[in-house]
Amino acid sequence: MIERRAFTGDTSAVPEARRYVVELLPTVSHERRQEIALMVSELATNCVRHAATGFTVTVQVDDGSLRVEVADDGTGRPRVKSPEPTELSGRGLRIVQDLADSFGIRDGHGAGGSTVWFVVRLDDGSIADVARTVGASSGQDAATSPAVGGGDGAGSTGRPRPRRRDRGPGRPPTGGRRPSARSWAQRV
Repeated sequence: MIERRAFTGDTSAVPEARRYVVELLPTVSHERRQEIALMVSELATNCVRHAATGFTVTVQVDDGSLRVEVADDGTGRPRVKSPEPTELSGRGLRIVQDLADSFGIRDGHGAGGSTVWFVVRLDDGSIADVARTVGASSGQDAATSPAVGGGDGAGSTGRPRPRRRDRGPGRPPTGGRRPSARSWAQRV
């Protein structure tokens, strides 16, 4: 099932996009909703701040996973950065990469733009309720819902990355655990 909504390129669209996605997840755990909200906020902020365009958020529930795509019409290409601790920005895609089960960037078609997507696994108890919520709001039946386009580009396979213990130079190992939204807030 797929739900899609377009937003303006105004800063007020960032919290609107976050609320839009979180409202589709009433039975997902509070911590998981916070992580998803943080990732949506980061991607929406990038569209407003760097692409300087409106954007579209697509939410797909399929096979125990939630996939969120944020597409813009900007001319640049998003990239994951490794900012110094003293730098005030540049952590958005790194946050999404670390919190998501899988993540990728693909170029837009035609006139430009790009799509950044992430996938998170949901527990069995909440996935059915989320699928019903998304299906009810989009008016689509699970059997007839089209799949969100493939071709994730940038060498991304769309398959979950194996969990890394070593998070890179200067960053402590996480012991195989995914950092929570709260721990990211404390880092930045």
